[in-house]
Amino acid sequence: MELATTHTFEAPLTKVAAMYANEEFAHKRGLATGATECDAIVDGDPSGAFSVAIRRVMPTEGLQPEFKPWIGPSITVRYTEAWEPPRTDKRDGTFAVEIVGAPVRAAGTLRSLRTAIARPSLLRARSRPNCRFSERS
Repeated sequence: MELATTHTFEAPLTKVAAMYANEEFAHKRGLATGATECDAIVDGDPSGAFSVAIRRVMPTEGLQPEFKPWIGPSITVRYTEAWEPPRTDKRDGTFAVEIVGAPVRAAGTLRSLRTAIARPSLLRARSRPNCRFSERS
């Protein structure tokens, strides 16, 4: 199974990169997912290579009951992005999402493109999730 998403930003690539490389914005991204706790760290600068790490604690009350033997009242989710330095009309990166202590991980590619239109930029993400479940004793 492949997951893919595309976001359009009404801004040039340099401004989109600056937004993603902003720790306050990364923190808000984490909280916007419903996290009860969130930490965000940005390493590097949007004019070159940079990475973003977001750790969030998510409540599990909405999950199906059959998953309860594997998890408690919350899970910790780690999300990381690593962006390469910009090129003329694009910027590539990778991302990974994992649930701490569980055999669930997704990783994929990121690409930010300048469009033919004067200002908008696209951010595309593609992933092939890898999930393994094993019974705890």
